[in-house]
Amino acid sequence: MSAAEPVPGTASEYDKVLLLENFDDGNISAAPEWWKFDRLETTIAEAKDRRRGQFYLQLTGQAENYYVGGLGAYIGKSAAEYNALALDIYGAGSNSGTLRVQLFDDDNGTYQVEQDKNFKPTHDDQREYEIVVDWEGWRTVEIPFSRFVDVNPGIGNDRWDAGATGGSGGLLHIQIISLSNTPAGRLNIGLDNLQLVKTAK
Repeated sequence: MSAAEPVPGTASEYDKVLLLENFDDGNISAAPEWWKFDRLETTIAEAKDRRRGQFYLQLTGQAENYYVGGLGAYIGKSAAEYNALALDIYGAGSNSGTLRVQLFDDDNGTYQVEQDKNFKPTHDDQREYEIVVDWEGWRTVEIPFSRFVDVNPGIGNDRWDAGATGGSGGLLHIQIISLSNTPAGRLNIGLDNLQLVKTAK
């Protein structure tokens, strides 16, 4: 599976922001409700740097052949007025792990991502971008939507059109797959402030 070259960004001024999640309610079971799977472990942790908010989500877990697990949430928002996804990521050093960010848009107007028995979308686009977390401390990562790679060509309409128009539900799901940087390593990454943004640049 190919993905765009991960290039961690830096915080910038935004023309427009839609906050998806900052974990400050201390609850990943509502608004939005996050699902998680396989060996991924999640903990709501108190932020030492309150400029980023009160809490963040700590991701840990033991890898098997690099793979740890994942988490995701139903978004159901129009992304038409934004051009990037921004998120704050805390790294614990060179072997923190890798995050594969997946976005699913609504191409058949059902407001849901229909899946086959292997949990692959059958009617909607799936786009991905990988972030290798090899730094220490917090970093804001901006990912332009143009950098996400369509990993299921021939499914959906093969276009990034996540606006809630013409009966479309817009950006339906976000899912984050977690990987270790070594075959049997342990994931150690913090996550906070997931936002759709319109960058000034």
